[in-house]
Amino acid sequence: MDQRRASYAIARVLVVCLFVFALMGASSLPAIAAPSEATDSQATQSVPLSQLADILENDESRQQLIDKLRQAAEPAEAPAETEAAAEEKPAVDLAPAKPRMSFARQFAQTTAAWSEAVSGQVMAGWNKIKSFTAAGSDKRQQAAFNMQVFLQAALMLAIVVGSTIVSFFVLRWLAGWLFGPINRFAAGHDPDSSQLVRRGVAILAGIVIDVAVVLLAGGAGYAAGLFAIGDAGTMGTRESLFINAFVLIELMKVVIRALFAARHDNLRLLNIDARIAGWWSIRLRTFVGVIGYSLLVVVPIVNAQGSFLLGAMLTFVIMGGAYLYALKVIFGNRKLITNRLKDQADQAEVGFFSVLYRLASKLWVVLAVAYFTVLFVASQVDPSGALPFMMSATIQTIAAAAVGVGISGLLSQAIGRRLNFSDSLREKLPMLEARVNSYVPNALQVIRVIILLFVAAVIANAWRLFNLGEWLASDAGATTIAVTIKVLIILAAAALLWLITASVIEHRLSPSTGRGAPTARQETLLVLFRNALAIVIATFTVMIALSQIGVDIGPLIAGAGVFGLAIGFGAQKLVQDIITG
Repeated sequence: MDQRRASYAIARVLVVCLFVFALMGASSLPAIAAPSEATDSQATQSVPLSQLADILENDESRQQLIDKLRQAAEPAEAPAETEAAAEEKPAVDLAPAKPRMSFARQFAQTTAAWSEAVSGQVMAGWNKIKSFTAAGSDKRQQAAFNMQVFLQAALMLAIVVGSTIVSFFVLRWLAGWLFGPINRFAAGHDPDSSQLVRRGVAILAGIVIDVAVVLLAGGAGYAAGLFAIGDAGTMGTRESLFINAFVLIELMKVVIRALFAARHDNLRLLNIDARIAGWWSIRLRTFVGVIGYSLLVVVPIVNAQGSFLLGAMLTFVIMGGAYLYALKVIFGNRKLITNRLKDQADQAEVGFFSVLYRLASKLWVVLAVAYFTVLFVASQVDPSGALPFMMSATIQTIAAAAVGVGISGLLSQAIGRRLNFSDSLREKLPMLEARVNSYVPNALQVIRVIILLFVAAVIANAWRLFNLGEWLASDAGATTIAVTIKVLIILAAAALLWLITASVIEHRLSPSTGRGAPTARQETLLVLFRNALAIVIATFTVMIALSQIGVDIGPLIAGAGVFGLAIGFGAQKLVQDIITG
């Protein structure tokens, strides 16, 4: 009877525990029940706890309750252990790899981003015009004009501007004493290759001196702004804007002066007349100065003191006028410049430069229009960053083109030269000189093509049409470079092997050697062996090169084996007659 009563008591306790667990779980969830449900739950909580106290007082019933609770807890612990084990497993990164974009897609995304930025600027300007019109003159607040503050700010800016410009002209005057000796050094009479190197060193030295003058003048302006006016160690925003613009613009003019050095003929990168170089130099430097100071000094001040709408309108007017002026100059001198480039192509002594001039005569109008179009669009998308971007891209383009053209010119001069061997070596190896003069120019032409392709990639990277660094770091770039190097090594090794073996055979065939003239049978066998060796080397070279590129050469080897076996059986009699003489 006591046991039965204890069983009933345990059942009641389990029911009470289930209610308690349910209420504890419900309290941890968000309150989404209706007010009537809350009232029912409060009624359910009012369970008498006296029965639980009676069960706990009995030792037997308390032990049975503990056993029941432990049995109920065992299935709940198993999923928890499973979840913990699952958490200990290393997580697998299922994030999709970043897709590699092609050149066409990247170019399309760049142009789309620029068009979206331009349309955003237009819509923002239109919204500002509407808000400005709707606000009315009664809601506009105008700040009181303080003449004393204005004069003080103007004086500080004038001191910085004057210090920078005066320092620049003084340093340019001092540097002028160095350009004369450098120009005479570049005009020295040396062989063609030495003359090119001498002139390149002189032009580089002139550029370094010009850059140093600009940087020193900018430093003088900073010193005047920091210590000559106002509080020591501090400088205003307008003064800093001017000095930064000055350094950036004058560095761009350094590039123009290097291209069109009107006063020093031997320091001019472009091979044009001094009068023409001076005409272009003055106009291009004026063009860069007007655009640079407008975008980097005037427009930021208008944006700060007036409104961004007024600054955007001013940018559009200035850059629109500059763009139209540039188009007028380009199309007005199209025929003149084209004819002069063709004349330079006809007068060029090296074939590479002749081809380069003819290509420039056909493409310079398109490239010039594209350049100023990019400048105009960039100025509307990012007025403050347009000129730095154009300057950086232009300097990288000119530097890459100068290095590439210089190296290609040296290679072209080497290609045009012939290697001459001694008379004794010609008698022993009569075909060696012809083969070397055939292989070396071809190898140099391949190297020149690779250099020009790399220059084109650097220029595309400078204009953000192609990400050269990302491509070199990618698997495709590393694979392409590795395969190219391997193929070049294979071709060079094959050419060297053929050159050595063919020279040895020809040495044996030459009658001027110590062994004398070979017999008719020996001559036939040696010529046959030389031809067969040429076929074998060419076949293996093509097979190995194709395998490095990624072509499966298994079917080709099988087909070549079957073909060679058929030829061998069919030409048994012919080979026997040739060997027997």
